[in-house]
Amino acid sequence: MENTYFTVGEAGQTGRLARPYRKKAVGVVEVPFLNNEAIGPAGSMISSIQDMSKWLHLHLQKGVVNGCPLLSPALLEELYCPQIVSGKPHEHMPELTPSYSALGWIVQSYRGHSMIFHAGNLQGFTSFVSFLPGMEE
Repeated sequence: MENTYFTVGEAGQTGRLARPYRKKAVGVVEVPFLNNEAIGPAGSMISSIQDMSKWLHLHLQKGVVNGCPLLSPALLEELYCPQIVSGKPHEHMPELTPSYSALGWIVQSYRGHSMIFHAGNLQGFTSFVSFLPGMEE
């Protein structure tokens, strides 16, 4: 992963950094970067779509990258294991079960299939990654 950084200063040195925006009463306005260093892992990753795709691919390939195992199946199973109920049933979407917090992921069932996702939100930015393990074929 060549375009992933852990501070705004680091990412800003590349000259290719998106600017944060928020919708306000007057319209969409640029807002200052949040100093993400104080919150550590929660929001400290600044990445490109190419690098995020590699990260997702690692999960879709069950921890294997270019034939080299980087994460064990047992570790991935632990990452995706529901720990705490974090959401109630969806009244208007019966195909979704309540959601559960796992280790860095949210897990729920979608039409009988396990669905794993992570939403990254930081002032002015949003990302959403989701996959259905076992449905890769």
